[in-house]
Amino acid sequence: MKKLYMAWVAMLCACFTFAQSAQVQIIHNSPSPTVDIYANGALFEDDFAFRTATAFQTLPAGVELNIGVALGTSTSVADTLVNFPVTFENGKTYVVFANGIVGSEETPFTLAVTDMAQEASTDAAAVQFQAFHGSPGAPAVDVDARTVGNLLSNLPYGSFSDGYLSVPPALYYLDVRAAGSPDIVATFEADLSGLGGGAATVFASGLLGGEPGFGLFAALPDGTVAEFPAASVARVQIIHNSPSPTVDIYANGALFEDDFAFRTATAFQTLPAGVELNIGVALGTSTSVADTLVNFPVTFENGKTYVVFANGIVGSEETPFTLAVTDMAQEASTDAAAVQIMAFHGSPGAPAVDINNFGGPALISGLAYGDFTEGYLSLPGAQYFLEVRPTGTDDLAGTFAINLNGAEGAAAVVFASGILGSEPAFNLLAALPNGAVVPFTPVALAQIIHNSPAEAAATIDLWGNSQFKIEEDLAFQNATGLSYFPTRTPITIGVAGSDSETPADILFNVEEPVVFEDGRFHVIVANGIPGSTDTPFELAINAEAELFSAEPGQSDLTVFHGSPGAPDVDVRARELGADLVSGLPYGSFSGLIPVDVPGTYYLQVRAAGQAPLVATFEAEVPAAVAGLGLTVVASGILGDEERPFDLLAFTPNGDRVRFTPVAQVQVIHNSPSPTVDVYANGGILIDDFAFRTATPFVDLPTRTDIDIAVALGNSTSADDALAVFEDIRFEDGMQYIVTATGIVGNADTPFDLAVFDMAQTAAAAGGVDLLLYHGAPDAPEVDVVADGAGVLFDDVAYGSYQGYINVPAGSYRLNVTPAGDNNTIVAAYDADLSGLEGGAATVFATGLLGVAEGDEAFAVWAALPDGTTFPLTVVVRTQDLSSEVRSFELFPNPVSGTEVSVQFDLSEGMRAEERIIDAAGKLVSRVDLGAMAAGQHTRILSIGQLPAGVYTYNLVSAQGVLSRRFVVARP
Repeated sequence: MKKLYMAWVAMLCACFTFAQSAQVQIIHNSPSPTVDIYANGALFEDDFAFRTATAFQTLPAGVELNIGVALGTSTSVADTLVNFPVTFENGKTYVVFANGIVGSEETPFTLAVTDMAQEASTDAAAVQFQAFHGSPGAPAVDVDARTVGNLLSNLPYGSFSDGYLSVPPALYYLDVRAAGSPDIVATFEADLSGLGGGAATVFASGLLGGEPGFGLFAALPDGTVAEFPAASVARVQIIHNSPSPTVDIYANGALFEDDFAFRTATAFQTLPAGVELNIGVALGTSTSVADTLVNFPVTFENGKTYVVFANGIVGSEETPFTLAVTDMAQEASTDAAAVQIMAFHGSPGAPAVDINNFGGPALISGLAYGDFTEGYLSLPGAQYFLEVRPTGTDDLAGTFAINLNGAEGAAAVVFASGILGSEPAFNLLAALPNGAVVPFTPVALAQIIHNSPAEAAATIDLWGNSQFKIEEDLAFQNATGLSYFPTRTPITIGVAGSDSETPADILFNVEEPVVFEDGRFHVIVANGIPGSTDTPFELAINAEAELFSAEPGQSDLTVFHGSPGAPDVDVRARELGADLVSGLPYGSFSGLIPVDVPGTYYLQVRAAGQAPLVATFEAEVPAAVAGLGLTVVASGILGDEERPFDLLAFTPNGDRVRFTPVAQVQVIHNSPSPTVDVYANGGILIDDFAFRTATPFVDLPTRTDIDIAVALGNSTSADDALAVFEDIRFEDGMQYIVTATGIVGNADTPFDLAVFDMAQTAAAAGGVDLLLYHGAPDAPEVDVVADGAGVLFDDVAYGSYQGYINVPAGSYRLNVTPAGDNNTIVAAYDADLSGLEGGAATVFATGLLGVAEGDEAFAVWAALPDGTTFPLTVVVRTQDLSSEVRSFELFPNPVSGTEVSVQFDLSEGMRAEERIIDAAGKLVSRVDLGAMAAGQHTRILSIGQLPAGVYTYNLVSAQGVLSRRFVVARP
């Protein structure tokens, strides 16, 4: 009877059109027996089973329909258990769920209705579905699709999703979680691959932990209900990182990956979870699982994502072949604006490592062999130069370049591979989720310095492998900043003019290709002269260069000899009293030389093993280079005025510090004139420069003209000059003594500067080196004779220097005689040189013979390199003096303490006094000793109040004067 009634209803629906209608699908999702559905008293659906659905049907709209539900054995509407009034809206499409549990107070039987239903996808290339939570007693849920992400969040029981979701037709694994929980309640396999252009309603059904059991189902528009089967799966990527031949991978006896090569990876794949898988590894020539060499039992956990490394070395006891597994893998970045990476240390035999981006803090610290990092690092999309070091050291194992620009939103596993110092070479690689493996580029930092003095190569472009431009417009004595170059591969450097545009403009290629080394900073000096057979153009490479000094308050220097034609050189730091470089040949680098910074150093360059100076350079090392390595380059050509010999320093970033060539100059004021001011190029050089005083040796620039102006001591500018000496030029490698001599306004002996360019600041060997200058304008030519040593200086005329003579350190009586008549002593002086061992001094005749007394009277003075001047003591003695004082000692000499001991032996009694005279002839102490008996006498002189300098002790008696010079030295 019911079947006939249903046929009648169907016929009515086919023959008549409702004035208003809606499309309706009804889904039976109440865990109840089969039911009958009545609409306004008429049977609408007969024997409607649990988890079945009607097709979409046309029903009246705009009028109230009474939907009644009865057991499947019902005979009429009178048998309905529950009734629901429903009014559909014209033109809309509905899905109606019969849901809940009959008789339950918490989840009572009810109808859940949505008017947002679709009978087809609005995108012909996609599957669109809505979701309904119809599991009584289950909490609100989140639903994720593996590899896609979250589909539904916090969907409560009895609710529909907010509209339809659109996904490509494919196989999906849906993870259901209690809302906000990371724990998976259940996973279901949803095969939507054949539903392109279709729509469906996916619904949760059944009872969690009860019967009927919880499940996911999809109702299609034609009324078909498909169950999504429960699944237990994991996502897995396998990476072959064992330095071994190509292998085959078997899973539970079946071939999983064929011909799996070293440093390749599978894409992420879905594998069974919750069951043990036997992973077997065989050679790539295997024919079955029976050929496996090693087997590993692995059990994956449902819902997790794994990376599995085949790692280690087959047969090794220290690093055996094994599988390294992590369940923290990701197939995409959780931050769309960043690239996320996990790292794995898979280099057998390598120590734990730290990894940082160049110049930045550590990204990874202490990662040991066989370990993964804890989770993923988020990195902005950018170019990276990753430096790998053994943990806790500054030793660079290598630098590896990777460009992550445009990779935002992606995830990858970065892994160390290969063997340090052997083959296959150590490297970093990145495995992408799709199975692509991207090797990083091993690179090394390098700096190029242009030091070729060839005029034709004043500015050059450099090309690599006749393909790419390395540097353009690099000028002579300039350097590039830091650049990265690939290691492990030869690069041929081509040289072109500064206007080159293509490789066709290359003038010549350097003969030897460059191979950069891992973990090194390279300094490359383009050196020599193109076309020269003796010093050809070439690249000198220092692969041991240092970016940073060992100590933060120092700079580590490396010296390069790049002056074509120059001999091997020694470089001495004058202030340090030590050679920085000894015997450095052309084209060679020195080792590391640490120096304190900031500081000013005077670098003396000599031909190796030779005394004469080639040049002296004032090297001001600024505080800005503290902590850096510097390359000091000897540049230019000796004797070439256009490109003279130079010293320059380059920082790693290409900044240049040009050292100033200087000459040492001492000025002695020996003109019988008032105190003067001395100006150099308009600026004050020496203020209040007194007669018979001297400057210490100072460093003045060479290679430039200097105008010297001399004015009275009360001058205000160079405009007040009494005399001007123009275009004075000091030469490299020279040391000068300049003596202001003569008389201002005198036509015969005018004021002048007497220049000596072979000056010394110390004795060439042992003893004392003495230079004589005759600066007494009205004195004739003279000889200087030393008692017991003979003629020291012969036929010295006014205004002349006589070169250095060497005498042993000791006390001398110097007799000044007319030239050629050594029997006539004009004057005699005591010269105590005992404290000047290893030193040098200038002895100069000063004043006027025609002046008997006073400041301008004739005298003999000495000037020391530190600027100290003092008169030699005129010898005064009577015939009986030597017999009266049998012995005399003054010690210590020099003295750095506060007391000096004087001992003398008188042959007979006498009355005496002692006098101490300073270097300027001023009396600083006078003590009356009274009547002194014959015999030994000891005097303790307190000299703590005396400043450093040269003094003369005089023992004065009626019979004469006995004098001894002593030096006070203060620390």
